[in-house]
Amino acid sequence: GSVEPLSLQILLLLVSGSFLGFQWLFHTGSPWVSQNLCKGFLNLSPTERTEWKSRAVSTVHALLVGLFCLYIYIFDEAIQKDPVW
Repeated sequence: GSVEPLSLQILLLLVSGSFLGFQWLFHTGSPWVSQNLCKGFLNLSPTERTEWKSRAVSTVHALLVGLFCLYIYIFDEAIQKDPVW
């Protein structure tokens, strides 16, 4: 079976939720985890903290995208029939 395209409302909800979630991770989540796990985080300059938070968010994003790709690779029938194309 084919998959129905997402409605505009669902697409906007997903994009907005993703944006807000990653903003929260950058401004709140990453600094909280970093200062509790890595005591040196508090000694970083503001520029270094921004770089640290950016890399943390990038790592989380890469993990999520990688998991989605793995899920699609394992469970999508069209991919299983012809994984190259």
